[in-house]
Amino acid sequence: MGQTVRLALALAVATTFAAGAQAQDVFKIGSSVGLLGYIAQLDQGWRDGVALAVEAVNAQDGIGGRKVVHIVEDNHSIPQDALIGYKKMIQQDQVNYFASGCLSAGTFAAAPAIVEAQIPLAMCSIMPQRPEQRKWAFQIRAPTFFDLETRVRYLVEVAKVKKVGLLHDQAPFTKIEVALITKTAPEHGLDIVGDETYNNEDADLSNQIGRLNAAGAGAILKIGTGGTSITAAKNIKELGLNNLLLLVGDDDLSSYKGGADTLGDRLLFSAEPSQMYEPNVGGAQQQALGQFMERWTAKFGERSASFGASGWDAVMIGKRAAEIAHSVAGPALRDAIEQISDFQGAAGVYGFTAEKHEGIEKNPYVVAKFKNGKVVAAD
Repeated sequence: MGQTVRLALALAVATTFAAGAQAQDVFKIGSSVGLLGYIAQLDQGWRDGVALAVEAVNAQDGIGGRKVVHIVEDNHSIPQDALIGYKKMIQQDQVNYFASGCLSAGTFAAAPAIVEAQIPLAMCSIMPQRPEQRKWAFQIRAPTFFDLETRVRYLVEVAKVKKVGLLHDQAPFTKIEVALITKTAPEHGLDIVGDETYNNEDADLSNQIGRLNAAGAGAILKIGTGGTSITAAKNIKELGLNNLLLLVGDDDLSSYKGGADTLGDRLLFSAEPSQMYEPNVGGAQQQALGQFMERWTAKFGERSASFGASGWDAVMIGKRAAEIAHSVAGPALRDAIEQISDFQGAAGVYGFTAEKHEGIEKNPYVVAKFKNGKVVAAD
């Protein structure tokens, strides 16, 4: 073998070894998020929270001693695009862990591929329904019933409303919420007098709102994200329904404020810890939230941080799982997440078991409103 050939072969071997070593030194987090479409306002916050957490852990020792790389695939709020993005992250990027956004239909579409790849999925969206799919999915957002329970209790105990109308889109997440509120409302003495749907592209909801008002609703419980909360508030104002309350939830603070600019304190919403954050208040929750909020406000100012806080927590839970497992292999990480308990995150306290993959255990919500441009408790 000639000297030139030997040198070339040695260089090839060294390059291959270096590439392999480099690959082993990287922990890849994949995020399927809707940066366009109706879910964009939420998922942009989630993505930015994940990115901030990646910066923070890389400033220390990374995850499992490895530098973290964040890979983002835009699903455009379309389930089919989410599936394409997930397959790309699995097959080409070979991610170690998913920290994905709020498109439930996208999670459902990609769940079989995620199960086959055996990659843990921390997510904003609701849990898949099949047991084998739920095994690999972990919900970072507070369970649906916490938000609904908070709003229902306010209507009954504080506002003294007995009749309510439902206004909602038709996303998988929403359908579960509607079924839940339909079942539990009578237990609280609340009568659902109407059920109206809309499409996220609708620019006018006055027909639906008019029918709910005619049915005797003292309040409208809106379920669904996006700018339709602002549309509903404007329509209530335009129709002159001066005694009708609008309760919205699980959305971005800018949507709430847009509705409140029109409807005033008759626009009420379920506020999360980050939406009522006070930097000088003590306690474990405020301390953990403060570590996130300091970075968030430095980069994004007063922009709503609720979904960013959850994205941050998704990364920190993955980091904790790697510490427990002493491994970054998918099955080991998955098993380790089930061992996490009393984990104080920015958005709440998390605890998982083999049977329970919805992480937040205590209701974090408070019914709130805007007063002089600031979020305050409604009661």
